[in-house]
Amino acid sequence: MLTQERLKELLSYDPHTGLFAWIVDRTATAKKGSVAGTVANRWAGLDYVVISVLGRKYYAHQLAVLYMTGQFPKCVADHIDGNGTNNAWSNLRQANIAENAMHSKKPLHNTSGIKNVGWYKRLKKWRVTVKNQTRSVDRYFDDLELAELVAEEARSLLHGKFAKHA
Repeated sequence: MLTQERLKELLSYDPHTGLFAWIVDRTATAKKGSVAGTVANRWAGLDYVVISVLGRKYYAHQLAVLYMTGQFPKCVADHIDGNGTNNAWSNLRQANIAENAMHSKKPLHNTSGIKNVGWYKRLKKWRVTVKNQTRSVDRYFDDLELAELVAEEARSLLHGKFAKHA
C-alpha cells in the first residue's frame, strides 16, 4: 500500500494549485518536474485527475489527502466547488458517501432543468424530492418556479454545507 513517505519520494504537491509534479524520472513522459496525471472521465460527465503510482492508478484528490494528512480519505474526498480537476487543498473536504451524493450535480436524465424537480405524469404536477439520511421532502406543485424555490430551500435545510443547487 502506498504511504505518505513513499508518495513524497516520488511526487511533490502544491496545495495552492492542486497540481502534482514528478520529483524523479518515471517514464519517457513522466519526467522530473513534469505535471503528473491525466484527466479521466469517471461517470456522468465528471472529470477527475488520475495519477499512476507504482503500477496502480489513484485519483489525485485521494493522493492530496494522503500527502497532506498521512492517510487516505476515510470515505470520500469531496470537491467543494464541484470541479473534479480542482485538487487545491482548500477545495477538498472529507465526506461520507451520503454527503458526497448530496453535493452531486443535477442528473443528466433530469427533464425539468432543476435539480430535485421532475414531472410526475400521473398527477400532472412538478414533484420535488430531496432527501438526507434521516429526513425527506416530497411535494407536488402546479408551478415550476415554486417547485424550484421549495427544492432549493429543502436542499439548504437537509444538505447543509453539502447543498449544491445547480
